[in-house]
Amino acid sequence: MNVFVSYSRRDKDFALRLVQALRDWGHDPWFDLEKIPKGANWPDEIDKGLDAADVVVGVLSENAMESGPVKSEWEYALVNNKPLIPIRLSATKVSFRFVRLNYIDCVNDEQLGFQSLQKALQSPKTSVVENNPVSVVTSQSAKF
Repeated sequence: MNVFVSYSRRDKDFALRLVQALRDWGHDPWFDLEKIPKGANWPDEIDKGLDAADVVVGVLSENAMESGPVKSEWEYALVNNKPLIPIRLSATKVSFRFVRLNYIDCVNDEQLGFQSLQKALQSPKTSVVENNPVSVVTSQSAKF
């Protein structure tokens, strides 16, 4: 499965562990540090990565909620009916558009969170949020 990893660069260490786990599970992660060629127009490359993705995994953190590009990537997933799986790295205030999405929690136990993500990627589910088709997969309720 093609998995687009959306994260803030300030959460790079966690994102690297996530990318390795995705590879270990047999997925093909799209990760900006590896997939954007030197000299390429990065917004165009991100568009290509999002278009090719079967699912978007978003690293949910304060850094992500302060990042315009991360929020745009998540919005793209929602608008284009791509499964969006937030994986919570830290407690944070969540932007209005994403507050009703459920998430997988890695705050207290990263390994357990990764196990939940592995299961979720086996069969992404779709639900509806405010008359907009939104794909979400989670192991937690939407309490941030």
